[in-house]
Amino acid sequence: MNGAARALWIVDPSVRDELGHYAAYARAVAEAGRAAGASVRVFAHRDLAPRLAETLGAERTFRYDFWHRFVALPKLGALVDPPVANFVMWRELRRALGRGPGADGVVFAPTIDHRQLLAWAAWMRGLPPAERPTLCLLLRYTFVDVGAARRVASAAAWARLGFATLKQVVGGRVRLLTDSARLAAEYASLTTLPVEVVPIPHIGDIAASSVPQMQPALRADRAVRFVSLGDARSEKGFALLADAIRLLDAAGKLTGIEFVIQSHIASPVYAALATPRAELSRIGAPAVRLVDKVLSREEYAELLGGADVVLLPYARRVYFARTSGPFTEALAAGKPVVVTADTWMSEELERHGAGLTFHDGDAADLAGTILRAKEGLAELSQAARARRGAWLRRHSPAAMVLALLGRS
Repeated sequence: MNGAARALWIVDPSVRDELGHYAAYARAVAEAGRAAGASVRVFAHRDLAPRLAETLGAERTFRYDFWHRFVALPKLGALVDPPVANFVMWRELRRALGRGPGADGVVFAPTIDHRQLLAWAAWMRGLPPAERPTLCLLLRYTFVDVGAARRVASAAAWARLGFATLKQVVGGRVRLLTDSARLAAEYASLTTLPVEVVPIPHIGDIAASSVPQMQPALRADRAVRFVSLGDARSEKGFALLADAIRLLDAAGKLTGIEFVIQSHIASPVYAALATPRAELSRIGAPAVRLVDKVLSREEYAELLGGADVVLLPYARRVYFARTSGPFTEALAAGKPVVVTADTWMSEELERHGAGLTFHDGDAADLAGTILRAKEGLAELSQAARARRGAWLRRHSPAAMVLALLGRS
């Protein structure tokens, strides 16, 4: 690899525990970078779990994660929060990164939006031009559904300002990256800087050789296991899935089906989801098993490995262009999926993997699609395993590191 001995600094304040895919993403890139001979440092949240600090080789650095809001005023927050967030991020970058890894190094920020762009521009501007590294900013969040029209306009305005400042200050030393062609088109409307589409590195911990062994045997006397991965969030369709399962229960069609659903509520924002979670609890075993905790890396892999079908009933308004970690990992593990129509996920299914789609927000259609997946499981499973190779050739830690370091 060209530049294999280069320094690679991964900077993500949201890496603090196993919740979400922040740690999984950083781990995948860091391990692949070290395997390629790069000198890797990982800068994470200062409350990083001890086990993760050891396995990642990460440094406890940042006080605030990506989701922290500094100004929560209902009407003014979208206008006032970005400048505060940028200032705080710049101050922490200056303290943590110092003069950076040098002109031959790469600084990679995998979790960023309009609220950090000016901070990165200010940090780069503070370095001598001859010592500025290549700055790779990964853009994975959409502006399509960040709230009301006023918030959308404010976010887009801050993004345009941030991109323009980066272009003026660092020019060719900044690379804008995204993992979705739909997102690339969206960001291209906000900046004249090129936006590159790169691979997704966190493809899960299920090695290619272990997939056949972990795949449950398809027998007529065994319930088909549908698995939903991740914490309970409204945009990930938790309440919609609960509605679909209640419809199946009312129709007496849960026989031969088992749902295993990660259901912990990680944020007070989603407190209302306690009601559909309670409704699922009342249905109970053997049809429904709720997993109400953050899973370790090994537990997550075991849950994915034991799935027949992975359910991803995400809201189209949020996931029209955004990628999905569980979707990426499901295809990498050769699992069929059920996804929302007209999303990045459904578009990828046309080329890779196997699965079925349902109409956005339609619980009855989701319930019917689950039944169709049950009946067609043998064919779907065979297709998913057959097509996973092409997916893995595109998406892997090594492919992502090559995208980051493989350019001169």
